[in-house]
Parts: sequence; C-alpha cells; structure tokens
Amino acid sequence: MRERRRNAAAFGGAPDNITLFDESSGAASIGCLMASPLAAGLFQRAILSGGHPEMVRPPAQAQALADGVAAALGVPATAEAFRDKTSEELIAVQGAGYGIDLRDEQGVEPFGGILPYTPVTGDDVLPEHPLAAIRNGAGSEIALIVGTNREEFNLTTVPNDAIDALDNNKAVATLSAIRPNAAEILALYGVNQPGTTAGQALTQAQTDLTFRLPARRVGAAHQGRTHFYEFGWRSPVLGGRLGACHGLILPFMFNTLSLDTGPDRKGARTRHKSLACSPGLDRLRHHRGSGLARIRPRPPVDVAGHPQHHSPRRRAVGQRRALRSHPGIESRLDVGLNYRCPFTNRQ
Repeated sequence: MRERRRNAAAFGGAPDNITLFDESSGAASIGCLMASPLAAGLFQRAILSGGHPEMVRPPAQAQALADGVAAALGVPATAEAFRDKTSEELIAVQGAGYGIDLRDEQGVEPFGGILPYTPVTGDDVLPEHPLAAIRNGAGSEIALIVGTNREEFNLTTVPNDAIDALDNNKAVATLSAIRPNAAEILALYGVNQPGTTAGQALTQAQTDLTFRLPARRVGAAHQGRTHFYEFGWRSPVLGGRLGACHGLILPFMFNTLSLDTGPDRKGARTRHKSLACSPGLDRLRHHRGSGLARIRPRPPVDVAGHPQHHSPRRRAVGQRRALRSHPGIESRLDVGLNYRCPFTNRQ
C-alpha cells in the first residue's frame, strides 16, 4: 500500500484518494487492512464483495494448521523449515490443510470449510479480531461498500451435484464440521419441510452463515460511511441452478460479461448490456435513509421464503414479526435496513 501511494501520481492517480476493491478472500484481506493499525491512513475507500474480515483465525488454530502442513512435509513447524522448501514442495502438500479441525473455541470455522489458509490475529498486523477493531472505530475514516451475492454457496454445491446428493445425515455431518447445533440450524432452513432438500437447506444456511450475516455484521460495526448491497442476478448456467453464486458479480463490475467463452457461451449469444438491463434486474439502488442497496432479479423473500412486494421499510417490519431466534445463529433479518450511514455523497 505504501508503494502504491508513492507511485499513484505517476499513473494518473491521487495518493490521497485510493479505493481498494476485491472479492472473496481478497475482500477479507481488505477488511483486515481496514482493521490493521499498520494500514491506517493508506486508503480512503473499500469495497468488499463476497468476503469479510471475520475470515481470520486465532493463533491456536493457525498453529494447528502449521503443524498439520509441517507434518505432511516431514519438517518442524517453524518458519525456517518452511523457507527451506521449494514452492513446488509447498504446493504439493497444501491440501493437507483441509483435513485439519480449525474450529475455534465456539466450534465455528469462520471460512465455512472452504479455505484453511487465512490471516491470523494476535500480532502487530491484527492485534485484535478485525470485527472488534472495526466496531471500536478502526477504519472509521474509510468509506465502505460491503455486500454479497444472494446464493453465494451455490458455487460449492451445485457444479458437483452435492446439492442433490446430500441427505439429512450428510448435511448435518457437513455443517457440524464447521458449526455447533447443525441439526437445529438446518431445521430453521426447512430441511424437513416439503419442497426443501437437505442439500438446498445446507446451501442456504452456508450462504447466510459464511457470507451474508458476517458481511452485515461488518457493515453494522463500521463507524464510518457504510453502504450495503446484495447482487441477485441468476446465471442461466446449469439450467439456471447456479443462480446468483459466489463470484458472479465480477463480470458485471468490470463490464466483461460479453467475453464469456465457457461451454454455455451466454456472453457470445447475448449482449452483456441486454443481460444487465433485462427485465427484473434492477440497477444498483440506494434506499435513502436505510443504507441498503440491492441488485435483484426478483422480489425479495421473507424468512419463510415467500415473495414480498412491499416497500423496504414495510418489508422489514414483516420480517421482524416472522423472525425466529436460535442459540448460535443470528436472525435472518436483513439488518442493512438499520444502517445509519448512506453512501450517496461522493467526495
């Protein structure tokens, strides 16, 4: 960051007007930079898409990960031993990290079992948990946009057909590896209800637990200007089952949907502008006074999955009435409606 500030003017930029944007684990890294005292004052705006600064580990879990990878390498878990190995040797054993129990003292794996390698708290870079630091005012001078896609976890369970293959026992076992009270959580997502399969319930729960709820917590904790979005355009890939999955927002953000060369070649068949402006896909809108913005292809749903056609404020009232509390899981209320800091004024 310091190097970028020094060279910003040479590339036509302003060193005191820097925006950081990234998606997924990159967004988590930017969230950590917001919380780090070493990065204070180095950037003025942050956009976190599909990732958040809760994707970190305390030292104990980081040590367990280092021990496991070191064992796979056959070396002590020391920095010197790792440095002596080639990149090829390290890459060959990186899969060992996926077999290690990385749950914290509450039984939560903050990355949802997706990725074992994350930033670590408790040093000079992150002296405290990033969410706690942000809640205490770290990064308050930074204007923040944070958001998620509506069906983030579809990318994990749809392409490999896990969403269809999981039965109730397998869904509970899968969620138990990263969360306590897995059976109770899945029940809240309709796992035993007609029309909802175990795979669908797990996928929806993981979208909320790993992406949507933590992103909302960061937005609620941030003491500066905050804007939240939700992206809901559903991909037609895999018969439309992929939905508004993780990463799908990127070609819209960079205006590159027409360059799609995948097997479905949706970009080659349909101009990306017509897709982006097709009926039902609203442009990014800000609900004044609420701090909530959405890109959505369909009416929002309440906690029971029923379409709602009301105004944002009336919809929030209906959601609050329908909420069900459960130990260990947050209410599925869109708390973006309570944000206090609109992101409409550009500087």
